[in-house]
Amino acid sequence: MLSEKFSEVEQVMEPLAISLKILEREDNMEQGYLTPVLSILIDKLTKFSCLRYCQPLVDSVLRGIDKRFPSLYEDSNILAAMIHPKLKLNWLYINLPQNMMVKERLVAHLENMQEQPYADTSNECMNDIDAFFGKNTVQNACSVKKFFYSNDDSMNIFY
Repeated sequence: MLSEKFSEVEQVMEPLAISLKILEREDNMEQGYLTPVLSILIDKLTKFSCLRYCQPLVDSVLRGIDKRFPSLYEDSNILAAMIHPKLKLNWLYINLPQNMMVKERLVAHLENMQEQPYADTSNECMNDIDAFFGKNTVQNACSVKKFFYSNDDSMNIFY
C-alpha cells in the first residue's frame, strides 16, 4: 500500500517537477516557454485517471494554474511561443481547446496572406518601404509556414 502511494506521488510529481525545472532556469529562459510548458503540464495532469491518493493534488495544481495564469492563452504569450525557434508550433499537438483555436487562427491567417499578398499596397509604397529598410521586407506566407513546420531550430529559413 505504501509502495502504491509513492508510485502515484512520483507519477504526478514528475511532470510538475520537470515543468518547474524548465521555468525556473536562469539561462535562456524567455516568455515563449510559459504557455507551451504549462499547456503540456495541464495535458499530462488531466490524463491521469483513477488516481486513488493524489487526485486532490492534481486538482489543486490545475486550479492554481488557472488562478495564477489567467492570461496564459493571450495572443502575446502564444506569439512569444510560436516565434521561438525551438518551440514554434510543436507544442500545439496537445488537444486542448485553446491550442486548437490558436492553430486554426494561425493557419487561416497564413492562408489569407497567401491568397491576398499585399493587394492593398501600391508598388510605389512597397518600393519606399524596401528603400527605407535597405532590403526586401515582404515575407512570403510560404516562408512563414516553412519556419513554423520545419525541424530547424534556427532562423536560417528567413535568410
